[in-house]
Order: sequence, then structure tokens, then C-alpha cells
Amino acid sequence: MMLKSLLNSELMKAVANRGIPEIEEETCDKCGTKNTYKVNDDGTRELVIKCDCHLRELVRADKKRMQQRKINYYFNQSLINPDLKKASFKNNDIDLEKASPEIYNAYKVASNFCKEFSKQNPKTIVIQGDTGTGKSFLAFSIARYLKDKGNTVLFIDNVELLSLIKASFNKKNDDTEEKIMRLVSEVDLLVLDDVGANKQTDWACEKLYEITNKRQGLNTIYTTNLDIMNEMPSDFMLKRAYSRICNGATFLTLDGRDRRLQ
Repeated sequence: MMLKSLLNSELMKAVANRGIPEIEEETCDKCGTKNTYKVNDDGTRELVIKCDCHLRELVRADKKRMQQRKINYYFNQSLINPDLKKASFKNNDIDLEKASPEIYNAYKVASNFCKEFSKQNPKTIVIQGDTGTGKSFLAFSIARYLKDKGNTVLFIDNVELLSLIKASFNKKNDDTEEKIMRLVSEVDLLVLDDVGANKQTDWACEKLYEITNKRQGLNTIYTTNLDIMNEMPSDFMLKRAYSRICNGATFLTLDGRDRRLQ
């Protein structure tokens, strides 16, 4: 033991005589890796090798950029009526204190949905009502709010979506049905606008069923002019699609005159 101490002492003298700087290491409390310092002759220290904290910050920043890119990508794929592009809770011109109980309740539920939004506890909302009562406005306001909070969101008009899928059958089209369906099934929130407005062909009914089936257990909002809960479609696939939509859904009804005519 004495021999080892003596050797270490002699080694330190040899290091000092050769001008090799003394090195000290300290473990970082945050990341657990070491900071390495050079000890100067006057006892001061210079940091020569940093711990991994700065690398982890770079990784975190890169992940954040990638996530934002992903969010923007999904939102940019949305098929949105130009009239809706400015829709948001801030731009809402409804005086909720004077609104009907149905509209007041709809906005209250929408607000709670946004505040409590969770991928672990997904919810389905069906917003129904006559044309021009603000269904799409409310749905897009929810979509915008959650997108701005860092969630991947897709807002698609049902008729436009079916047209897009049909167009994908053209071999010259870069968008394949598989790619479109993957977008529909991957996003944190899908808003399918104007369900039931399309021609109820066998193909359209089958596609609606596929979409609603893929969204089971995921946050989804549907808007419609129909009373889906009480609809009795003769088409088997459409009946199954409506069953998927209604499964565990919260129904909101917007009433009143066509806002676009006021």
C-alpha cells in the first residue's frame, strides 16, 4: 500500500515535470456523464470536455423540430374549405350567453375536449345539425387548437376524401390509397366533415366503413346533417359505418338559422 502511494506520488511529480496538465473529472448531476477539467498552475480550472447535457439538448431540439414538421405535414394534407381557414375559438362570433342551450353545451363540451385531450383516453364526438349552423366551424376550431398544442391533426371533407381516394387509382397520381388511409389512421385527431353528403354507392359505403373502423379507439370528430343515431340505412356496410361512428360517441346538436345567410 505504501509502495503504491509512493509510486503515485512519483508519477504525479513526473507528470508535473513534463508539463502535462493535471486533470479532474466531475459527474454531472443532470445526465450522469462526466465533465473533464484541466487544472491550471494557479489552481483555477478550465472545462475541456463537456458532459452529455448539451448533446441531449440538441437531440431534444431536433426531436421537437421533427415533431413540428410532422404536425405541419399532416395539417397541410387537410382538405379545408377556404371559408374555414380562419375559423378558431378566438374568431367565433357567437354570444354564448345568449345562445341556445344546445349551442352553449356544444361549445362547453368542445372546450373540455380540447383541455382534456388525451391519446390514452380517446373520445369520439359527432356534431350534427342543419346546413350552415356552424358544425364545420366548431370542428375546425377544435382541430386548429389541438394542432397548435402539438398534436397531429387532419381535417377532411368526406366528399373530398372519397374523391381523393378515387383519384389515387390513376397510376400517374403520387397519392396511393394506402398512403391516404395511413394518414387517416395515424393522426392524433381526425375530423371527418360532412358525413353522409356523398352519393351512397356501394364503394363509398365500404370506404366510409374502412375509415370509421380504422378510427376505433382514436380521437375522432364527425360532422353531419344527418341524425345518424336514428338513421336506418339499407346498405349493410353503411349501417356498420354508422354503428362505428356512434360507438361511445358524444353527440352535439347545433341548431338555428343558416349562419351563412345572415
